[in-house]
Amino acid sequence: MKKKLLIIIGIIAIAAVAFFAFRPARESADPRPVVKIGATLPLTGNLASIGSVIRESLLMAQAEIPANSKYRYELIFEDDQYDMKKIVLNTTRLISAKNADAMLFMFDGSNIGAPVIEKHQIPGMGCTWGAKFFKDYEYSFNHWSRPATQAAAFVSLMKDRGIKTISSIAQNSANITELMDEVEKLAAKNGIKFTSMNLVNINEKDFRLVIEKMRAQKPDLVMLMLLDPQMTIFAKQAAEQNLNIPYTSIDEIANTPNRDYLEGSVFVSSISGSPEFQSRLADRTDLHIMPCTANLYDNFKILVSIYESADHKLTGPEVKDRLYQIKDYPSALGVKISVDKDGIIDSPLIRVRIENGQVVRM
Repeated sequence: MKKKLLIIIGIIAIAAVAFFAFRPARESADPRPVVKIGATLPLTGNLASIGSVIRESLLMAQAEIPANSKYRYELIFEDDQYDMKKIVLNTTRLISAKNADAMLFMFDGSNIGAPVIEKHQIPGMGCTWGAKFFKDYEYSFNHWSRPATQAAAFVSLMKDRGIKTISSIAQNSANITELMDEVEKLAAKNGIKFTSMNLVNINEKDFRLVIEKMRAQKPDLVMLMLLDPQMTIFAKQAAEQNLNIPYTSIDEIANTPNRDYLEGSVFVSSISGSPEFQSRLADRTDLHIMPCTANLYDNFKILVSIYESADHKLTGPEVKDRLYQIKDYPSALGVKISVDKDGIIDSPLIRVRIENGQVVRM
């Protein structure tokens, strides 16, 4: 009998400890509703240097949300290694299994994820090239310069430098070919000729024939429109073949962390962030700021501002409608931005060069 009594007392004691241990957690739990924002990024693989610093910028944006905000904003990251199939799987999983209220994308992730978010009526904000694509997807928004804006900045630089001939090598993707079409047309109107425009698939690693053709054509400049590791591979092979022609680009040289063979390149680049934004990010991480870092930061902050402005938790269609109303938003780029009728957030470009391996404004 005594043994049974001790067992009963022990059970009661354990139950009491459990009750008091868990009660404070329940009482201190944040009662605010949750807004879940999914982000599929390349956190490993060839583009991890870009995806990782974007992740840090998003976490910084999350940390800056006031403590008295109406909602708790949960960021859910998925690594896609910039694999298009993984982007689709991640987007589907984040929406269907993890109940994401909105999505964030990098580069071509915007295009790949667009049909998925359209189907689920979930707003998605990205940072990639191209404009035509977004006209067909009302739930997709793109925070990057329009191709026409990029082409105008590039051709203006070429005219000022007295460039007459260019040979280009570009990744064969819809967004880049859309941009290069704009560049070629505007260049021709301004007396600048492309001696060749070479398209290569994303997995191509042998550029020796293209390099030999460029050397025979002797253009004033070679325009590089490749993502790493292709950029580094091309530049290394070109050095081995003594191409000896200066390089130019729109953005892509800035995307490349290894610039050993790109010293002295002069090109145009989207704004990577205001000095104040870059300083705050540098206080948080040793990772170098990369393209889309400030843009995705803006995207997250814009979504938060939209949710906070409402008197109820907005649905996907309601958030989408309010995104189209964004005008003169004070962005992390240091300029005011607006969303146009196609869901595009246009912004200016700057002239830069590679100096001691760094991107320096001219």
